[in-house]
Amino acid sequence: VTAEDPHGPWSDPIELDVPGIDPGHIATPEGDRYLYMHNGNVVPLSRDGLKVTGDPEQKHRGWQYPADWEVECFCLESPKLIFRDGYYYMTAAQGGTAGPATSHMVTSARSRSPLGPWENSPHNPVVHTWSRNETYWSKGHGTIIDDADGNWYVVYHGYKKGALPHGRHTLIEAIEWTDDGWFKLKRDPKQEPKIIEHLNGPVSNDSFESSELGLQWQLTGAHALKSYQVGDGRFRFENPDDRMRTLQVISPEKNYDVRIELGERDPDVELGLSIWYSEAR
Repeated sequence: VTAEDPHGPWSDPIELDVPGIDPGHIATPEGDRYLYMHNGNVVPLSRDGLKVTGDPEQKHRGWQYPADWEVECFCLESPKLIFRDGYYYMTAAQGGTAGPATSHMVTSARSRSPLGPWENSPHNPVVHTWSRNETYWSKGHGTIIDDADGNWYVVYHGYKKGALPHGRHTLIEAIEWTDDGWFKLKRDPKQEPKIIEHLNGPVSNDSFESSELGLQWQLTGAHALKSYQVGDGRFRFENPDDRMRTLQVISPEKNYDVRIELGERDPDVELGLSIWYSEAR
């Protein structure tokens, strides 16, 4: 999608027809564009970024972690790319998103060309859960960012220990650049830092009087998002297929009470309350 202004209006989506997940886009200083996907596959794009101009090629094979590490899969995913001081940097995920506590990780590689060859960082894994005793499990899927004052950070996600049904938490911490042009955590990567939590807003009572669904709610299944109506004290939903759908809210606290008040009930409608993780688990 494209727009002249970040506030929109935005164009209709343009289908690139590229196989893969977790795409990462990079533009060279000369204006050439590339799109990386999982497994290190890349396709060239037109200069306006609106069409693919070549076939996918695997240009990066990831970082080979020790064979005895407990992971879910190799799963090279989430390539995020920047250009800095003559190098292209790829920040990627490996190890699987929801396997053992030690599965996920953030890895880094760099190249003089957006098409490689890629050199893996000597500081890999930049972020990793080293033990199930840590506060956050499966830490990975990192993106590096800088602020207006020149400070750099890595943003990633992880599951709170013992609270996987609460979903992933967004985590951020400081990184620094070394004299030889790599980035690493400012702390000892194998020692947990002091954790400062910024909780989600409190879950509030909702009588569905508004014509818009409150931000605390999530409805599973992107193609089901147009299948509901809300307002005047009612939530109406018509399932577009036979798959289970949940209207869910993520509590910022481990301990909580849930109460649901039902008005008139159609005897043909089945309702339920559950702690839900995914359609497959």
